[in-house]
Amino acid sequence: MAENLLFFDVAFTGHRPPRLGGWSDCPTHQLVKEWLTKIITQKHQEGAKTFCSGGALGTDQWAAEIVLNLKDAELHFAIPCDNYDSKWPDESKKHFSELTKRAKETIIVSPGPYESWKNFYRDAFMVEHSKGIIGVWDGIKKGGTWETLKKANQIGRPIVSFDPNSKTEAIGI
Repeated sequence: MAENLLFFDVAFTGHRPPRLGGWSDCPTHQLVKEWLTKIITQKHQEGAKTFCSGGALGTDQWAAEIVLNLKDAELHFAIPCDNYDSKWPDESKKHFSELTKRAKETIIVSPGPYESWKNFYRDAFMVEHSKGIIGVWDGIKKGGTWETLKKANQIGRPIVSFDPNSKTEAIGI
């Protein structure tokens, strides 16, 4: 892990494409991207400058793309392990590589090969090192997004989330 850990203004959590309508671009993906654009821009206008993405396909990368288009905002990646993208399709690997090259830094939270527990450790790291959380959560109380939001709530981090099914925004969980 990095020694001089930055305290991020905002960290992201959210579902991967299969839980958001599938791998192909669809209306739900567009809805999520529009909401992310709105809320990230709002947070930036309120003074947020440092944003942290976990790098996963779907919400994490969509949020990262939006941050990279903001003037004087910094994108940081906190990825769970070395070669995080090793099992992804080539196109996804290439896109992730392009995003990480444009980021301020990439922190490998748990060096070594992929193990599923490292995703949860990465999520906890992001919550512990951020001032607030932006999430895309469908309201189902299981999985990494839920665990991340639950931890953020437990330690008092402000949360704003969007449920793509009901098309509603919520403060807290």
